[in-house]
Amino acid sequence: MISKLFAGIDISSKDAVLCCLDQDGHQLGPSRSYTNDFDGANEIFDVISAFEAKEVHVGFEATSVYGAHIRDFLISTGRVSNGWFVYEINPALVAGFKKSFPKRPKTDHFDSWLIAERVRFERLEPYSHQRKLTEPLLQLTRHRLHLIELVTAEQNRAGNMFFLKFSNYQRDNPFSNTFGKASLALLRDFSPGELANIDIQELVNFIANNGNNRLKDIEGMAVEILNSRAIIPR
Repeated sequence: MISKLFAGIDISSKDAVLCCLDQDGHQLGPSRSYTNDFDGANEIFDVISAFEAKEVHVGFEATSVYGAHIRDFLISTGRVSNGWFVYEINPALVAGFKKSFPKRPKTDHFDSWLIAERVRFERLEPYSHQRKLTEPLLQLTRHRLHLIELVTAEQNRAGNMFFLKFSNYQRDNPFSNTFGKASLALLRDFSPGELANIDIQELVNFIANNGNNRLKDIEGMAVEILNSRAIIPR
């Protein structure tokens, strides 16, 4: 009987290649490819279970979301609490470990063996039920950060366009938010020449009508805009 089994799974959107090693690093049969779906997950579970190992350690790289379903399936089998351990491995750890095996081919079958071998070296933190519960929040938080980074990048590009119209607008404008409703309306509806010659009361009315009645000291803002070097026509 095998005391410890180490399984490496190289996962893509379509396939999952499984390689199994014993505690001494001997490969238990050839690696094999399975579909990355429910049927494939069942087959992987059955293959690993057939070895009847006392301890099972299954690892795969934490790349994108392709391993999420197989990971959750293996955890939900109920065997994890009875000698089964599942690991999501940082790809940097696998890449660093791979440098110990130069001139090896870049194939899914070799990668699955490499992952199994990295799991055999241990010093990894197993995936837990608690982490599974917080994973959706983690994904939402990452997505929110991604959206914030996208908005920031687009605002920086828009700022470059603002510079072409009002050279110092972002620096000198009195609006707390350059991308607020009143600020964007001003940029949209006036050229530098028009703004330089506008009547102050007309500008006050324009800002008030486009500010949702939330702006304070609108007249002072209008004076500041008219005195700004940003509106001087080129």
